[in-house]
Amino acid sequence: MVFSEPAALERNLQVFPRYKAATSVSPWLPVFFLYFIERLPLGEAVLPGSANYFSVFLLNVKQRIMLGRSSVTIEDALVGLIYST
Repeated sequence: MVFSEPAALERNLQVFPRYKAATSVSPWLPVFFLYFIERLPLGEAVLPGSANYFSVFLLNVKQRIMLGRSSVTIEDALVGLIYST
């Protein structure tokens, strides 16, 4: 199957919304939160998630620097700050 054929392109357009919806779902988030809220107080239960989001933010900054796009936008900084608190 050649992907530039009109039939293949048409099928990709039909399947893409389902693919995007399936890859955007995070079913582990409620389980993660419920597990930690059962074992820790609310303030401490949120810490592992905020550490995760903050580390993702830092890795994105490092990636931008390595790719030569060293300017970190204000939006990037605010998102990292919000998720780390």
